[in-house]
Amino acid sequence: MKQTRRGFKGGAAFTLIEMLVVIAIIGILSSLIYGSVRGVLIIVTKKQLNTECHDLELKINRYKAAFGSYPPDNPENSAFSPLVYEVAGAVYTPANTLLAGSPPTFNRYGDGSLLTTVEVAGYFSPANQAFNNSGRNVGEIKLLQELSPERVAKVLSNTQTNGVQVFQTRKGITSGTNYVYVDHSQSPAVTRPWNGTGVLTDDAGLPVNVWHYRTKPPLHNPGGFDLWTVVLLGNTPTLISNWQR
Repeated sequence: MKQTRRGFKGGAAFTLIEMLVVIAIIGILSSLIYGSVRGVLIIVTKKQLNTECHDLELKINRYKAAFGSYPPDNPENSAFSPLVYEVAGAVYTPANTLLAGSPPTFNRYGDGSLLTTVEVAGYFSPANQAFNNSGRNVGEIKLLQELSPERVAKVLSNTQTNGVQVFQTRKGITSGTNYVYVDHSQSPAVTRPWNGTGVLTDDAGLPVNVWHYRTKPPLHNPGGFDLWTVVLLGNTPTLISNWQR
């Protein structure tokens, strides 16, 4: 009996072209899914940041209701305003006349870090040497507001001994997004790196994305205040502010 040789028919093998087509399809689907997920994350992040902005607005408006005016800003630097100390309240400790080298200090309510009156002026401009919302004890502070630790960062200046506290965006949703600093306290806005050197960091060396504050005068909310931050969303500098949502 004559036998013929035949190939195995147990399963059809993919040709090289078919494999390349499958790989190409998987790549296209992956890019579509990644793009969709990234788009959703950007939307969620913007919503969270707008919520942060609104919450801070409420605290500032409570201050306005208590004092009849908005918290003072820093006319020289919208990032370093006394907003944290004014909104939360600060305890004032006079200089100890019996102890040499013991200057008068302030510490924010609920926080043990200190600022001397000289440092207050150094950080917040010479016009701000004290805080309106302060007292020699907690009972004398007119307005007390609790602040979430993740909303406040301590930043150390090269010229000051103690770190100054500023409002920051949550690191969990904006980590590493503060490489671009857009100064909207000027018109038109100026884009530049922090201090001409790069990223602003806290006392632990982690990036800080600051909420800027301006009230004298605000450029976008006449009679009120401007509040804003700039983050990178999808590699695009994105403004989050109380004048556009």
